[in-house]
Amino acid sequence: MPRTFPQELIDLVIDEASTSAPTLQSCALVSRAFYPRAQYQLFSQIDFVLVPSTRSHGLERLHDVLSNSPHLIQYIRSLKITHGDDKEPLPEDVLVDLEATLVPILASLVNLRSFTVTELDWSCLPPGVRNAIWEVCQRPKLTRLRLKGTGELSLSELVQVTASPALTRLDLDLDVAARAAAEDAVPSSASHLTHLTLSSPHFDGLTSIYPWIVRGRQESCLRQLCVWWHCETTARLQTLVASSVRLRKLILFTTSEFFDAVIRQHRATRLSLAGAAYLQHICLCLDFNFSSPDAAPFVPWLADLLHSHGSTHTPSALHKISLLIGPTITGARPISDGPTAAEWSVLAQVLTPRRFPYLREVTFFWAHGAEDEKHPGLAEAFYAAACAGLPRLDAAGILKWGSKGDGRW
Repeated sequence: MPRTFPQELIDLVIDEASTSAPTLQSCALVSRAFYPRAQYQLFSQIDFVLVPSTRSHGLERLHDVLSNSPHLIQYIRSLKITHGDDKEPLPEDVLVDLEATLVPILASLVNLRSFTVTELDWSCLPPGVRNAIWEVCQRPKLTRLRLKGTGELSLSELVQVTASPALTRLDLDLDVAARAAAEDAVPSSASHLTHLTLSSPHFDGLTSIYPWIVRGRQESCLRQLCVWWHCETTARLQTLVASSVRLRKLILFTTSEFFDAVIRQHRATRLSLAGAAYLQHICLCLDFNFSSPDAAPFVPWLADLLHSHGSTHTPSALHKISLLIGPTITGARPISDGPTAAEWSVLAQVLTPRRFPYLREVTFFWAHGAEDEKHPGLAEAFYAAACAGLPRLDAAGILKWGSKGDGRW
């Protein structure tokens, strides 16, 4: 290769292959010009899967590599540790290996930016490993933290874990905060977050963690919020949304029990988006029961939610609505194909050009599963009724159909 070939172009080519380890390994063998950048990308993200039946998890090998080539430590920006079988606890010999290899590895990662621990119960870990993980969570350079299925933490412990001053992205399984300390006794530390995901479908922890998040908001930096919405937490979710004045994307997960409550008491699940003046994308993930004869309130509920965001005097900045439909059928067959065209027309009265002038996409995503095989045509009938009830959006090409796996929702 000519020596005059710009190194910047070589680096860009290698960066395009950053998600393919075999390609990066091949690039590293091309020439000396390719080697540094390929090595950087190879070591920038490290993922470990701990399997109870196997003692070798690559940790010993990584420990030896970093000991022999300490310059590689500066490349590691992301670390993910996953328990491969959360139903089976890690045996004693594996835990001993973790203390001998993982602790020094964690201590050496001075440039770590992203840290993920999933399905690994901290209470079962040796004290040295647990303390090392806690120390990483509080690193001043850490910008992204995800904790899922790590057991229960008190709210005061959660404050310590998320104490990094650079932390902007926080993803929590809220079971960790289910046993919380008194609200007034816990300091706030969340004002720097820009992306927040509260991903547990259980609502007990939400009761404790919402006040902690809200007290840290004030002039909110939050740009994206992803949360499970329960009837019992509507008031606290309302406070969080209202205080997040710079919110750009809102992702709300609901359950079939949620819509049962919608049917029983609509006001208990009313959420206003009026405070989120800069909201551009709202994504609703819905469990829709096609076996319920009372499913009709779904569209009025959705229309009421969107109506709270835009008005003729203050047009909405919203330009994208995503609806992820999870079909549920509890009987032998569906009672209906979902909302009718007449019911969808209620939403058409809200999504007017004057109220939502920037709306460019309303996409339905269908969570395919066993119900599609048992009841073919259900998804098509659902979408056809929406098109018939929203003719202006359909004619303008705003209504779209997608699948959960295409990544756009």
